[in-house]
Amino acid sequence: MKRLTLLIILACLSGLFAQSQNVDLKKLDAYFEKAASDWGIPGMSIGIVKDGEIVFSKGYGVLEVGKPEKPDGNTLYSIASNSKAFTSAIIAILVQEGKLNWDDKVQKYIPDFELYDSFVSRETTIKDLLCHRVGLGTFSGDFIWYKSDLNSAEIIKRLKYLEPKFNFRDGFGYSNVMYITVGEAIKKVTGKTWGENLQGRILDPVKMNRTIFSLSKLNEKGNFATPHAFENDKNIPIEFVNWEEVGALGGIISSVNDMGKWMIFN
Repeated sequence: MKRLTLLIILACLSGLFAQSQNVDLKKLDAYFEKAASDWGIPGMSIGIVKDGEIVFSKGYGVLEVGKPEKPDGNTLYSIASNSKAFTSAIIAILVQEGKLNWDDKVQKYIPDFELYDSFVSRETTIKDLLCHRVGLGTFSGDFIWYKSDLNSAEIIKRLKYLEPKFNFRDGFGYSNVMYITVGEAIKKVTGKTWGENLQGRILDPVKMNRTIFSLSKLNEKGNFATPHAFENDKNIPIEFVNWEEVGALGGIISSVNDMGKWMIFN
């Protein structure tokens, strides 16, 4: 079974710093170095935020197995489902602007949104999507979108065929497809894509200049870490998967320095 081993570790060690004002960063540095080796991670970057400042930022290992280039605090990594926090933040901004409400029904913005039951379809709110409580099981529907050529609207049309695992609002089932739906709702409300909203409402104001959501920008930005899989007891470089169409669930590519800005912003 394949195991992704290229990780970005975004560490906020505020509790540790609260206990002592004289934390030995050299010891932490050595610990991180050992952790990367112990876990067999090709490359990683670590950022520590304390009192509104990035107090530590460093890379370990290499950008790609078999090549000498090393990561640093500006190296780009796919942050995967950490992107969901940005999607929720966009919704919060839209609520603050009066463009929608947490309890708005999804069908208000996506009339053909349907799930396994007509009542659930009619009553599901934006908040329900964000809270993973529509009744679907964890990862239900992932085979619809993963490595698919379907656009968001086409993916959403297929959600009605997914079987529930819980009663509506009676259980937590981690759902990527519901965040695809949130991304589509953002588009309907604003007339702009999820990515355009991300850029204009978060990345630009927070000055996250090394954060992207399109693979087409990778070479332009440079200094990015290659994904790896663990096969036959070794790390093997693999291709990036293009998640731009479903970016709301996990399409952001960022650096620890930029993610430090995000943590400070929050």
